[in-house]
Amino acid sequence: MNRPAMKALLEYIDAHPNKRYVVVFDDLKRFARDVQFHLALRSTLRARNVLVECLNYKFDDSPHGKYVEVILAGHAELERDENRRQVMQKMSARLKAGYWPFGSKKGYEIKKVAGHGKLAVPKEPEATLLKTALEGFASGKFLRKIDACEYLVMEGFWKKQHPSKYIDRFATMLEDPFYAGYIEYLHEEWDVDRCKGQHEPIISMETFELNQKRLGKNGVTKTVRADASEDFSLRGLLICAHCGKHLTAAWHKGGKYPYYFCQNGYCTHKREYIQRDLVEESFRKLLGAQKMKPELRSLLEIVFEKVWYEEVETFEKAQRALHKERKDIEAKIAQLADSAAETANFAVRQAYEKRIQVFTKELEKLEEPVVKADTSIIYRTAFDKSVALLENPVVAWDNLNFLEKQQLFYFIFQEKIPYDKKEGYRTSNIRSTVRLFEEFVGTNSHDVEVGRLNSRARGYAERIYKA
Repeated sequence: MNRPAMKALLEYIDAHPNKRYVVVFDDLKRFARDVQFHLALRSTLRARNVLVECLNYKFDDSPHGKYVEVILAGHAELERDENRRQVMQKMSARLKAGYWPFGSKKGYEIKKVAGHGKLAVPKEPEATLLKTALEGFASGKFLRKIDACEYLVMEGFWKKQHPSKYIDRFATMLEDPFYAGYIEYLHEEWDVDRCKGQHEPIISMETFELNQKRLGKNGVTKTVRADASEDFSLRGLLICAHCGKHLTAAWHKGGKYPYYFCQNGYCTHKREYIQRDLVEESFRKLLGAQKMKPELRSLLEIVFEKVWYEEVETFEKAQRALHKERKDIEAKIAQLADSAAETANFAVRQAYEKRIQVFTKELEKLEEPVVKADTSIIYRTAFDKSVALLENPVVAWDNLNFLEKQQLFYFIFQEKIPYDKKEGYRTSNIRSTVRLFEEFVGTNSHDVEVGRLNSRARGYAERIYKA
């Protein structure tokens, strides 16, 4: 009954109750999609005093006619189900053979290729732009998903909306192994495990895995709510302890009283207003309880050092690749310039000059190679700042602006915190960076040396980092 054309038909008939209509179907199979709907639609039209005609079947309301009609409707349903099963079998076989049988993905187009049939092939310039965005996110050139989306919109990959509207689409692309040359379709009726695809990848599997690692980092890719404000520093960070939905916040009675509350219509505690000062002062106490103990500094330094130098290595690798790309383009420009100077044909020279202009624009888009800094100095500064935040989180919280508070929250806590009006913060399930290290030290305190950890503890720390 919910097919658009069927709904429009019934609405039209209902809008003209004083007229009688005849509805003509070209084939009985087009009347309904299954026996149940067939009978329901027949009853619906009969109730509206509508005559039904079919070009290849004569409706008959006699007992024998109704019996035959149900048999034919059942046969039509069987044909549709069999056809669906056969189509799914063929498409599943194509998936397992490494082909994408559905519509083309962004950055690709479906073409007939000898020896393959229909094959997804990179579509330019979309493929190159998407490759730059995916690799840029992996290398850290685009720190956030929104940065990559801004690049894609600026280059015309997406054109209609603001970059923030494409964040979910880009996140889906980051998680899709298709762009690394693999096929995967884990839907309920298909369940095709990851296998090597027949199509050409636009990024390497290493880049794909690095993007998965980046997506899994706490706080790195989290976004700040658009409706959050300095008036409610915890908005978007707290959830209702009863339903798990976000606690929102607002001013009441003409902007006189600030409250947090749950607005989930299905929650038994919806619209229970909680004074803002009570919520935020309790959070300061909770934050104070996350204060790092002095003995954790050594362990933190090991893990921080490992993460830092991995990030530096990734950044420097990206810079080397960027430098090589610039050199390659400069060589192409020089070669084209020599060829243009040697030819006497005006049209050929113009073609060379156009190619030079294209490569020059590409060169302008690439950033200049960054001069290598003394990473040991930067590392020490960053480490000291991080330790200061963990040693005195309340002091830091009180002196940060709204955006920095959001960042500090995700630096300390692994997830959003549940709050109950009577019980306050439910701390039993709260996981934080400090608690993680405390649990390690509590279990392996004999491995912790003053100012440093022995090799066994370093191994534990590395395993915690990898986890």
